[in-house]
Amino acid sequence: VSVPVDATLNDLLRVTLRPDWEAVKVQVMTEILLAKFTQHAPLLEKLFLTEDACLVEGNLWHDRYWGVCYCTRCKRQGENMLGQILMQLRTELSNG
Repeated sequence: VSVPVDATLNDLLRVTLRPDWEAVKVQVMTEILLAKFTQHAPLLEKLFLTEDACLVEGNLWHDRYWGVCYCTRCKRQGENMLGQILMQLRTELSNG
């Protein structure tokens, strides 16, 4: 891979999302996680071991959509969509 000499970190990290990403991102993440846990039994067992615990994707990088940011600026704010999807899948997969 060749990287332009004047490329910044932001240039290197920039990705182009599909136009309908905002409308489909939860469904896409759900499908990815379903595949992950149904194809890897040890991971599914770890998910089941959480029983009925509230799962939170805690972070310090200000991701307040997929997780909850614990930095002093964000003060534990976030939608925790990743945690919500994991808890939903845990319930669905444990019920057969």
